[in-house]
Amino acid sequence: MTFINDTDQLKIEDAVRQVELKTRGELVTVVTGASDDYDYIPYLWSALIALFGASLVFVLNFYENAQIIFIAQICGFIILTYVLRIPAVKKRLVPKAVSRLRASRFAREQFFTQRVHETKERSGILIFVSVAEQYVEIIADKGINDKIEQSQWQKVVDQFVADVETQNVGNGFVTAINACGEKLATHFPIGPNDKNELPNRLVVL
Repeated sequence: MTFINDTDQLKIEDAVRQVELKTRGELVTVVTGASDDYDYIPYLWSALIALFGASLVFVLNFYENAQIIFIAQICGFIILTYVLRIPAVKKRLVPKAVSRLRASRFAREQFFTQRVHETKERSGILIFVSVAEQYVEIIADKGINDKIEQSQWQKVVDQFVADVETQNVGNGFVTAINACGEKLATHFPIGPNDKNELPNRLVVL
């Protein structure tokens, strides 16, 4: 995979381990190439263009043979679908609001899938990255939210987004982990008999 390599994964795992030596908080890191395949997007655009084109022909009376127009409409839909499925093209067709919504939804799915909500003190925190959408989110469990406002993570997120935009995902993770660790160490310092409740390794989807 091009967005994260084995060396980066080891650095991220070690960063999580080092942070958790100073805090009772539990960090979980997740990265995915994309939060959705958006396969419906080319079909949607192709259908809209084909329908609009046919309607325009009828309205402007460019052509009166309905059968020929219908055949051209079907052929146009098929050709457009293949062209718009090209990854670089499809990416440009996905509205920003749609991609952010899908990435945000996937982040919340991972919060529960990775069992971040199951720590003893509800002190789990998810650092989620979706590369294609250039989307980063930090989701903290209730125990942390009671002491640290969600808005305090925004600076960490903004820096991480900049790293993702420059394809520096590995270092972005390490920087974000250390920044989160500083906040967690203040509000959830390490205590006696503290146990590592969640895996330290990066989850790559």
